[in-house]
Amino acid sequence: MSLMLDWDESFSMQANVTSSGPQRIALRGYVTERRPDGLYAAPLLPQLFYGADGTQLTSWRQYISGTGSQTILSRSGGQPSIPKEELYWRRVGNTVSAPVGMYSVGQRIPGSLQPLSQVTLSTGETEKGKYYELHIDTDGITDPSKAVEALIVGLRNHGVETVWASADARRINIQIAGSPMAWAALIPLVPTILSVLGIVVTLVAVYVIFGGVPGWAFGLLAIGILFLTIVPTLIKLPDRRY
Repeated sequence: MSLMLDWDESFSMQANVTSSGPQRIALRGYVTERRPDGLYAAPLLPQLFYGADGTQLTSWRQYISGTGSQTILSRSGGQPSIPKEELYWRRVGNTVSAPVGMYSVGQRIPGSLQPLSQVTLSTGETEKGKYYELHIDTDGITDPSKAVEALIVGLRNHGVETVWASADARRINIQIAGSPMAWAALIPLVPTILSVLGIVVTLVAVYVIFGGVPGWAFGLLAIGILFLTIVPTLIKLPDRRY
């Protein structure tokens, strides 16, 4: 699965390192940026990430000195950065003559995102007590509020509760609580639900959220889930616009 990151989006990859020494950990995917004339994407470069020692990478090969569970690749708030002209940008979205607003509902869980492996997505399931974030890329969304509402209701009908969701003209980001439910059953629900609105899903990236839920926040998350369940029509209210 290819990784898709917005320019200012935070990302963290954790791994259990069994032996120190030089390691090659490469990411395949794109960094995206929305411009007045459309959505642009560029292949990921190692210079866009910090390595295990916290310094900016110059290649996908790095020396990892310690062992055990640790962060081996990370990016936060658009850093580390390189001149954007050094990236190989190409436009992947149509010209935006009248930008569609971004809509958001619920309380987003902070924390680092770790992508799930293809093996987990094929044979594993969501775990109760854990929270996940899905990045859903599409060929275009004319009404983000309707898309978010349809997705929340559709997932809830299958036992999946939403904590937070947002959408713009191209992408839906949604955080869900573990059910449990098999990923092989959950992921196909997304394009099926959105197809009713004529939305074509091009990519679904799945991440588990780490270190983002302090003990006092569980009550607020429960309230957030209840709020989304009882008052889904409030999703029509925009938080912000481009």
